[in-house]
Amino acid sequence: AQPPQDITLELHVKLPFISILIFWTGVAAAADPHTQEIKLPDGEIIKNTVTTVDPSPQKIRILNQRELSNIEAQSQMALDFVKYYFPKIQTPNLKDYDHAFRAWQVSQERKFSEAEVTQMLGSYLGNKCAADLNMEWVEVTDKYGTEFAVRSKKVEVMSFPYAVVQKRIDNHQYDFISNVFHTVETMQRDGQYKSR
Repeated sequence: AQPPQDITLELHVKLPFISILIFWTGVAAAADPHTQEIKLPDGEIIKNTVTTVDPSPQKIRILNQRELSNIEAQSQMALDFVKYYFPKIQTPNLKDYDHAFRAWQVSQERKFSEAEVTQMLGSYLGNKCAADLNMEWVEVTDKYGTEFAVRSKKVEVMSFPYAVVQKRIDNHQYDFISNVFHTVETMQRDGQYKSR
């Protein structure tokens, strides 16, 4: 058997009418492509198809306090976004953010621009991962460009929350915030990825 090697993976979470895309670096543990099931806290089961892609060298920089403060401000605005569509919700959960995103999508008159929604929800999702999943905000530069991401502090798992939101907007998809969070959570604890 060959030793595990560093790879970059694409995770496509298959749900009705949508496919969620997350990138991370890790260690190959199974033949590709393969399917993985994740059980969400509400009992829903999602199926992930994991495909290995060619690795790409990355330059990674931990974000500074000014950048983190800007992200925190955007994340706080995401709470106002949920309350705009669902005023009675005082402490929204992940699914509430999904429902607010869908309400925004189908709204005839959008109060928030696509860029604002990407910034607010991407910041919220990334901050939720950082706070609850022991991750940190980083800037990643590779052959595709430069993007903010959240990276696990323990294993080589990384997610790009702004790109995740923008992809849903571009593809008219929804119901992804909770699924992305729980997929990243599962990928960190399943033991298949290289320690940092």
